[in-house]
Amino acid sequence: MIKNKILNKFTPLKIKAKFQSFFDFAHHFNLKVKIPNSDKYILFRSNGSQSRSRAKTSLIKEANTIEWIDGFNNASNFLDVGAHMGIFSIYAAVKKNCKVTAIEPCLANLSTLNYNVILNNVFENIFICPNAISNVTQIDKFYVSLGNDKNFRDLAAGFPKKPIATRGEKMTNAYSHAANLITIDELNNKFGPYENIKIDIDGNEKDLILGAEKTLESSSLKSILIELNEKDENFSFIVDHIKNKKFKLNEYLTNKSFISTKRSSKIYNLIFDKN
Repeated sequence: MIKNKILNKFTPLKIKAKFQSFFDFAHHFNLKVKIPNSDKYILFRSNGSQSRSRAKTSLIKEANTIEWIDGFNNASNFLDVGAHMGIFSIYAAVKKNCKVTAIEPCLANLSTLNYNVILNNVFENIFICPNAISNVTQIDKFYVSLGNDKNFRDLAAGFPKKPIATRGEKMTNAYSHAANLITIDELNNKFGPYENIKIDIDGNEKDLILGAEKTLESSSLKSILIELNEKDENFSFIVDHIKNKKFKLNEYLTNKSFISTKRSSKIYNLIFDKN
């Protein structure tokens, strides 16, 4: 708002360009976040208010996810489905020297994710995979939410196949781009075996689970974290399916989960350990 008011007062293009450059510089900088009880830091690129906010709360907003990663074996193989801007992928690489496959299909997030991986010098540990995860291998549409307004956001959420958001609501303000859909079983065969899997995809979890049959049965897989909406029509199916693969709910870490409550619907992280 202030930026536009200032720029509108100066009509010459050269003057506008100088002010524009100043405000762009103010928005684009790196944030340094210290890892607690450690001498290590993580750097995050700020491209706007959203990435800046996520960076500031990166290690405290979902504390149980951080505690879960702290329990990984050093140098273990970690699959991060829905890597977003790379918070948990980078933390696992820096803190536990994990080898990470970071899945992020949303074009709006990929540049920030890529920048953060290079910024933290963990590109030898993190392999970015710009695909969506499902139970089939095909090319399909990937729908990206623009939020409550029509302004472009520096980070975004997206959903494969159809514009249905986390709570089963149709997205009214979204655009789409193409995405290659692959399965977790394909990833596990190619880049695994994975010891730990994080799933945060805001929908389509049932298809993802159905495309991970062999991976869930693998003796190498030790734990799964999956973010779910408790009122999702597939909630019970997903939980039961994971339990039937000899996983047990880690009640201690799950009860410490960050809970998002909107419109009488809770979304939280469920953590399962292999029996």
